[in-house]
Amino acid sequence: MKLLALTCHHCGAPIQVPANARSTTCEFCASKLTVKSQRNKHETETLEAMHNELTELRVKERMRTLDEDWRRRRKRLMVQDKQGRWHVPTTGGAMTIAVVATIFGFFAAIFLTPIVLVGVVVFWFIATHHYTRAVEYERQHRRYMNRRRDVARKLRRDSSKEAQRLWGSATPS
Repeated sequence: MKLLALTCHHCGAPIQVPANARSTTCEFCASKLTVKSQRNKHETETLEAMHNELTELRVKERMRTLDEDWRRRRKRLMVQDKQGRWHVPTTGGAMTIAVVATIFGFFAAIFLTPIVLVGVVVFWFIATHHYTRAVEYERQHRRYMNRRRDVARKLRRDSSKEAQRLWGSATPS
């Protein structure tokens, strides 16, 4: 049987493994290793390193999914100005519209013109709509950020459980 002369990826100790081996344990540091073979090049990698890479890939994929979902939601909550530009709605913008509507309301009360009263109603409708959108945007953004944080925590917790399953009670450092 052909043996490969390799070094432990963790401690650097020389190890010999059968050419067809896919994994081994270092006799010096007891690290569990995988044997990677590409063409005529052979090397070892700790299961811990592979586990960390897998965890990182899982986190990135779940975060990417959350980010895409947020971009879609965000676009639906945006408001468009007269020039066609899109903006994040703000409660301050809604309050500004409400103040303008109130000023028009005072003019309507003084001059009692019906057209100004219609303008006040329209402005109040716009202000209410803008305010509702701004509050919903803030609520959805908070939800997105909380979900992102929770996913990261859960994946770290799950990866820790998986590591315990792979290595027994001693988790990798």
